[in-house]
Amino acid sequence: MNGNSWEDILYKEVIIKTEVSASLAEVATCCLLEGAFVVELNEVQKDLFGKEVAKAVKKYKDMFPGAIPTKKQMLIRPFFHREVNKFTKISVRDLGKKYPKQRRAEARKWISYLYNEMIVYIGRFIENLLLRPTIGVAPTTREVCHLFQAEQCNIDSFQTVTNDVTRRGNYLRELMDKYHAFESGRLLNGIVSICSSSQYPITEEEVDLLQPIVTACGGEFLIYKQFDDTLNQTLKVEIAFWE
Repeated sequence: MNGNSWEDILYKEVIIKTEVSASLAEVATCCLLEGAFVVELNEVQKDLFGKEVAKAVKKYKDMFPGAIPTKKQMLIRPFFHREVNKFTKISVRDLGKKYPKQRRAEARKWISYLYNEMIVYIGRFIENLLLRPTIGVAPTTREVCHLFQAEQCNIDSFQTVTNDVTRRGNYLRELMDKYHAFESGRLLNGIVSICSSSQYPITEEEVDLLQPIVTACGGEFLIYKQFDDTLNQTLKVEIAFWE
């Protein structure tokens, strides 16, 4: 499995020799550990510290001038401060000479990692939101770029898996009622993109399914109905929760 992404690993067929005594559960566990931890960790570290992410960060800074905070500005935010502390076990306020040089260097590396992750994470959502054709009033850069300035931002995305356009609303309802979609990252406010292909447009009934989320959060919500012709008969919902 070396050299493969975790997505490719999950699609592979596992052939077990007759002399293997391990149970199917043990074999599956080994495959998941190899794919989900070893491969993915290496890919994430390479990606977020490498040239590609640096290009992406620069692209979003050029695309949204003045909207993206600096590292110093990010370190003032309590949520970002807690995230750094969670990974480094070092308080940002104590990054002076209190810790050994190697430990401080590792902490600064994690700060860069988390900072880049935040920019790319939010930048991709905003870029896609602005590029998709919108039914009715389209989002503006000014309306959505404040996500970069939010104290905290969580982005959730779910897509229905069905080839029957008449069932996709029921599928979305099941995701929310049975599997608690969009619950774990909820914050006070949100920006919603509900997407379908232009051949199978979104219905008002499907939009209304999101109302319980808006009601539960209780803050400011912007909902955009958009087209993505790669979706065919499926439905995709992306929500950026923020406060």
